Amino acid sequence: MSFSAPGPRRDDSLSVTRTQGAPKVPGAPPASRPPLAGDQVVSSGPPALQRLLSHEQSRSAARSAGDKRLADSALRDVVGDLDGLLQSAAAHLQETSGRRSRKQLRKAVPQLVAIDELGYLPLGEVAEFLDLSRADVAGVLATLSEHGDVTPAERRAARDQIGRLRAQLQEVEINRDHSLLDQLIGYVVKIALLVGVAVAATPLGALAVGDSVLSEAIKTGVIALVALGLQQGVDLAREWQKDHDPYAVAQRMHAALLEELSLARNLSKSPAYAGEHTIIEFRLQLRCATARITSLPLEWEHKQEYWLILDQIALALDHQTPKTLILLHRKLQTIPPPKTHG
Repeated sequence: MSFSAPGPRRDDSLSVTRTQGAPKVPGAPPASRPPLAGDQVVSSGPPALQRLLSHEQSRSAARSAGDKRLADSALRDVVGDLDGLLQSAAAHLQETSGRRSRKQLRKAVPQLVAIDELGYLPLGEVAEFLDLSRADVAGVLATLSEHGDVTPAERRAARDQIGRLRAQLQEVEINRDHSLLDQLIGYVVKIALLVGVAVAATPLGALAVGDSVLSEAIKTGVIALVALGLQQGVDLAREWQKDHDPYAVAQRMHAALLEELSLARNLSKSPAYAGEHTIIEFRLQLRCATARITSLPLEWEHKQEYWLILDQIALALDHQTPKTLILLHRKLQTIPPPKTHG
């Protein structure tokens, strides 16, 4: 796959139309029921991301074996995969809400602020993962309160930064620069997957009342934070990567996912506050996304098994079966966390 190849097919996009139930992880495999913890299934994950994982593993193996020709061939595949993810993310970042949706979102902001003050709103976790501050979350909420959407200027800035990322990927392919690709891959996947999770929360403009409005508001907040994170530039993200051990980061995200799963038992109870179940579902989807992202670059024998459980969590949420989440929590606890030396 060369850089000039067309973007992903429609069925490879990281976004999906939401079915009844919880926000669905983009591209999760279909099933008549959620797979149980003992099921033996090969993880598929979001198709575009799973394909990227396969190509990246081939690149890593070829580099370890000193096979430059094969490594360079895999590099072109990885670049094509990343470019497709960026095209999908760019398209979603340019989507805007209608006038009615913006009005409803403005009305939902006080509820978001109240939930944020309780420490439940997932925007704080998104900001942390993007290396943004709590002040940035407050700024996003203020923007939503005033405009009910991401501003056109913010969307243009995000689009420009994605264009810069795509140009750097072109540079990677032309120069066969594996070192630069190592620096870019995690950041690109982070942006693409966060956008995908946000978009999957609820269809654009399909708002009624209650939790659907809350989901749309959270989605718009995540998109706004991603747009803000892109404005910080790729160079800052690369500096962040240099200062952080990827195994330590993955271990923290693994621990956070386990903690979030322990709270998912509340999905079988009456909500303690308006929108609690929506918040729990979205936070869990977010934790699954960050677990995928941070485990991507690791040499870890349990990676495929780990991704399979993430798929199963997505299906359990989509089918609204919290008891399955309890089983998956226990199964996830049995997987040795990633360590630097495997």
